Amino acid sequence: LAEKKELYEIYLSFIRGQITDTLDRVEFVDPETGERTAPKQALENLAKKADQDIKEHKDIH
Repeated sequence: LAEKKELYEIYLSFIRGQITDTLDRVEFVDPETGERTAPKQALENLAKKADQDIKEHKDIH
């Protein structure tokens, strides 16, 4: 059972690596502006926008 669990963890690690590698090569394209953004950059931009919204609307709970 321990060997099966270890093999399963190795298998999942391999899949995670494949997904991460694929996402690193993907770009999002804004249909309105044509701007291209990589997923990591898109997440950073989203976080920055959320931080700005929080600063501007401190009264929102």
